[in-house]
Amino acid sequence: MAEWFRGIVEGAFVGVPALERPGATPKDFTAFDLRLYRASVAAVELISEQDATGSDADQDDPNPSPSDATEAKSPPALRQDELGEVHFIGVGADALKEHHAAFDLSITEVRLLGSTEVDGKLYGRLSGKVVGRLTPRQPSAQEALAARKLARVRREQIGTWVESFRWVMIAVVTWLCYGLCSVATGTLWLAVVIPSGLLYLITRGVMSGHGARAFGWVLVLACGSLGGLLYYRVTNLECDSALWWLSGMVATVVISAPLPSRYPFLWTKSILAITVLSLCSVAGTCVKEVEETGEVPSVVNQGPRTDPDGHWPRRPEP
Repeated sequence: MAEWFRGIVEGAFVGVPALERPGATPKDFTAFDLRLYRASVAAVELISEQDATGSDADQDDPNPSPSDATEAKSPPALRQDELGEVHFIGVGADALKEHHAAFDLSITEVRLLGSTEVDGKLYGRLSGKVVGRLTPRQPSAQEALAARKLARVRREQIGTWVESFRWVMIAVVTWLCYGLCSVATGTLWLAVVIPSGLLYLITRGVMSGHGARAFGWVLVLACGSLGGLLYYRVTNLECDSALWWLSGMVATVVISAPLPSRYPFLWTKSILAITVLSLCSVAGTCVKEVEETGEVPSVVNQGPRTDPDGHWPRRPEP
């Protein structure tokens, strides 16, 4: 089946104010960029790409005829990359009943059938001759290479911001640990982040694969759970097992360092920093286990249960 079609289009559009175009008259005229959001195409005809795009000879004609000059003064074609809701109806549309999208649309001889302006936007209906594709255009090899280069540059820019934030966070948390907590807390923080940071730099790019990336987010979830349990144990129960929960959080930070994605390593360190700084405010307030002071009777003492003679049970006095 051919990828290109042409026909008569009629549909609903929305227009937003465009920038002032050169030569617009009058000067206060507000131009709108129109975009179809629903349309129907009748008198459909499947055509080749050469018929859709036109021949090069017509484009390079140095002596245009008067009719060509008249067409040059006509409004430019309305172009749209994609239309997601389109119905092919009428003659020639039997083979296109399952198609509900069109791409690379070019609409000429545009006629506005009615419009109204609401809140600075233009709504209405239009008709015209349309040429378009039934399938999206596949990028060429050069375009695909350019897109990959652009994506790589963007990833490098994001990575630069992440690395900068990482070192700023380490410096700020170190200052807070020494200033708000204690020397021991600040030393413990540095003892964790410095070796793990060196491991991150040494093993960067060694591991790869989707499994390793998914495992990194599992580590982030585990670190957050351990941090919540540690805070709960210290503030509500007792401190004896706090070292085990803290050791688990440190392990998640170290294990996430050699993973291919930089984000699990960043998030595990952030969770560890938040947990350590939160525990500074409750240091020394762990609830100790209540020491037993003696045997507590199982029931309240209700007096003697035998008579003075020793008979049981005690008979009630008359």
